[in-house]
Amino acid sequence: MQLFLIIALTLSTFLVVLLWLRKGKNRADYILITWMVVLSIQLLVFYELFNGVLYQYPKVIVAFSPIPLLHGILVYFYTLELTDSFKMKPGIIFLHFIPFILLSLLSIPFYMVSEERQFAIVNGDFSGFVWYMYLKLIFFEVSGLTYSALSIMEVRNFRKRINNFLSNTDHVQLRWLEFLGAGLGVIWLVALFLDDTYISAMVIIFVISIALFSINQLPILYSNKLVMIESGPMSKQEQTEEKQSSEKYVKSALDEEGLTKIIQKVDDFMHAEKAFTNPELTLKDLSEETGIPGHQLSQAINTHLGKSFYNYVNNLRVNEFLKMAKEPENKKYTYLSLAFDAGFNSKTTFNKYFKLTTGQTPSQFFSSNQ
Repeated sequence: MQLFLIIALTLSTFLVVLLWLRKGKNRADYILITWMVVLSIQLLVFYELFNGVLYQYPKVIVAFSPIPLLHGILVYFYTLELTDSFKMKPGIIFLHFIPFILLSLLSIPFYMVSEERQFAIVNGDFSGFVWYMYLKLIFFEVSGLTYSALSIMEVRNFRKRINNFLSNTDHVQLRWLEFLGAGLGVIWLVALFLDDTYISAMVIIFVISIALFSINQLPILYSNKLVMIESGPMSKQEQTEEKQSSEKYVKSALDEEGLTKIIQKVDDFMHAEKAFTNPELTLKDLSEETGIPGHQLSQAINTHLGKSFYNYVNNLRVNEFLKMAKEPENKKYTYLSLAFDAGFNSKTTFNKYFKLTTGQTPSQFFSSNQ
């Protein structure tokens, strides 16, 4: 176990250094660095507990005992920052840390007992401090599972939001954030039923998994807000204007005739220019090409067609694929090749959306229609 703790501690420290040396760090980077430092401290505490050294310093053990409360908070803040949902004022941010502060303050009576009693407490004799141990467990579980759930919910809400302005979401790294939230949730569930040895093992696996994810996932090394990926190179001013415009159409919504005209213009443009064959087509691109304000485009597609931008564009891609697949001269090409020509950029997305649209896989569809 100690060897694996050393490996995990080395990896977490390496990630801290790697992130710190990165140029142009933003708030998401600093939140992630802070969390990785906290995680490294947690691993160091585990290591010193396993080799017995820390039991000689009971005050240190108690001082570091509230640290697990920080993991869920920092992962949640990191998720909010990456999805551009971090809108909290300093006072609200402080409220999230109250359980950590409260648990630290409630440990003060421990420092007032004799040194002999302190040694007895950290070695399992909780007489007089049973209330603190139960309270700590409740704090840990409620906080850990709550922030885990909030992080996962934020990622899923973000996934729904991006469908309104992206036609391809493959490059938006969401699995990394879901992994962080779900991983912490699993650890807290394990903590309900198993002892510190198993908890430590789960934390080690978690840290090693983070290191492996960092090799293949973009955000840990380049933590740019995902909103920047969503909307393309949109400045802060443009984002504000876009938000204000979106709020305006709620008050002065287009009538049915206006929505119909917009959809007709968009459909004509999409079919004439085959704009949907651009795998990276965004609502912003379409707005610039057609001269229709983005908030009106979004309103027309969402309310008049009852679809998200993502669904609208990918439906056009499926129809284009079906059209190309029926042409005799295209029989020599594979379905995947034609799917790429239609605007899809991955086999997974093509198969998934084709089945959502037709209710069948490509092979099933063409077999039943021969």
